[in-house]
Amino acid sequence: MPEIKSEEEVCYEALMQYAKNGLKVLERIDEAKTLQVYKKLVNRKDGNQMSALHYAARGHFTPQIETFLNKLQAKVDIGNNLQQTPLMMACKKEADNDLERYYSSNPDLRCATDSREDYIRSYEAWKDFFDGHNEVVCETVNKLINNGSAWDAKDSSQKTAMHYAAKFEQIPQLCQLILQNKNKKPFNMTDMEGKTPFQIAISRGHVQAAIMLAPFSDITKRDASNATSLISAAASGHETVMLICSIMEKYYPENLKALLSAKDDDGQNALMVALKSAKFYSAQFLKKIDPDLRLQDKNLQGQNCLHLAVSSRNNSCVNLLMQDFNMLNTPDNKGNLPIHIATKVNAVSVIEILVKKSQPADLGIPNRAGMNALMCAMENNQTEAMEAIMKHCPNQLNDVDKQFRTALLIGVQNNSIECLRSFFKNSTNLNINRRDATGRGPIATAAANGHIEIVK
Repeated sequence: MPEIKSEEEVCYEALMQYAKNGLKVLERIDEAKTLQVYKKLVNRKDGNQMSALHYAARGHFTPQIETFLNKLQAKVDIGNNLQQTPLMMACKKEADNDLERYYSSNPDLRCATDSREDYIRSYEAWKDFFDGHNEVVCETVNKLINNGSAWDAKDSSQKTAMHYAAKFEQIPQLCQLILQNKNKKPFNMTDMEGKTPFQIAISRGHVQAAIMLAPFSDITKRDASNATSLISAAASGHETVMLICSIMEKYYPENLKALLSAKDDDGQNALMVALKSAKFYSAQFLKKIDPDLRLQDKNLQGQNCLHLAVSSRNNSCVNLLMQDFNMLNTPDNKGNLPIHIATKVNAVSVIEILVKKSQPADLGIPNRAGMNALMCAMENNQTEAMEAIMKHCPNQLNDVDKQFRTALLIGVQNNSIECLRSFFKNSTNLNINRRDATGRGPIATAAANGHIEIVK
């Protein structure tokens, strides 16, 4: 026999279908008895800890929202398992909106290109829009806030609805939140990572959202990792870098240089982050906007711009630095030169660039462990990098590190089989009997480490 459901379960299923699917009618809601059942169930959470209002808000179903709030007295700020309110859910999903008519009457609202002039035009257009506009743009957000939803409520990650609108670049919702809160200053509230909605938009590369938030936000504010918005932008893309610099240059020129040189908790400024993230156009722009930027500055690991560019394996970033400043022989805290870093990450094309700019003797400079570039390649089993170094530096074969290990011994210790095959094939004048500080040669070292294939 089919399962007989209670009236309460039947009503709950109907309620959730109405909330999720945008059905036009909630069955029997006008019956007094059933209405009381619905009122009892409207705040009940399902297995995902979501109430009916959560689903209606996520779907931007306005009639459902009105029914739940006005007729069933739903809790407007009920939280799900992550303490996210219906308002936050509404800011995650695309909504129907009337923004197109504003775009058509004021094309500057839509940032169509990535030119500095367009960013400023759009910035000023949105600022004027928010100053003089009070109509409803997003009905869902408007209804929830007007029914008491707290714009400053935070979920378990300390994000507000505005953080989510910025994160998912939901422009109508963000527009409505700004319109209703422009005098309440929610814009510099931070989440668990110390990021404001503006910083969230920047870190996600959302130019349009960032432009809208910029007039109300502290652009120089730092997050929990001490990173400025410009540092976050440097890791996300050149459009957001250009946006921030354009605004700062026009409206806050006295603060621009300090923003460019500001460093995060890793000791890296925006240019360093752009180079490390292989964002060539961002790096090129930052270098151009401040020619006095100190390329030889180091992060907490003692790495300069060239170290970071090399670690990204991006030829364009490396070549950008080769034009103006010679940092080839500058060591980091471990004594690694850019050539050491290049071999560790197997950046063969970068090695070729560095070799062309270096003196032959410089390519054999050891790091603090006494290891040259060839040894670093062998230690990390980077065959292509090792072959490139051997081609240009054949005299490094029998050099020893501080443990008296040759490149051969290092390869044996690390079981770098592929490297060793190529090493034997391409090496001449190799001293195969050299021993390390423990008195072991290559065969004894391989046997001691259980590397049977190498012994054979």
